[in-house]
Amino acid sequence: MRLLLFIDTDHVSGPARLAIDFCVEARRLGHSMLMLGLARGATPAPNAFTRAAEAAGIPTRLLHERRRFDPGVVRQFRAILAEFRPDVYQSHGYKGSMLGKIARRSGVAWQAMFHGFTW
Repeated sequence: MRLLLFIDTDHVSGPARLAIDFCVEARRLGHSMLMLGLARGATPAPNAFTRAAEAAGIPTRLLHERRRFDPGVVRQFRAILAEFRPDVYQSHGYKGSMLGKIARRSGVAWQAMFHGFTW
């Protein structure tokens, strides 16, 4: 199975550690993984989270967000969907959920994860 995960973080927090551990185990079981992160500003650069994912052996790509509500993120995401062709997209957080709508419209199963909410 081909799994695409997105988490919008620049550090290794509890949810980020969980996502990395999930990817490591899924790869061990023979699944193909791609982790997406988000880089903001003029020049995209790896951050603590993407470096940790890469150190764990997880292929990682960055979506480059030049400014708030950057439509280029959607174009980049669509290109990754076309290239990687995931079976499942897992999102963490609201930005990933917005991209999840695009994944669903492309025929990809979507699993949304929400962190940090208390009901």
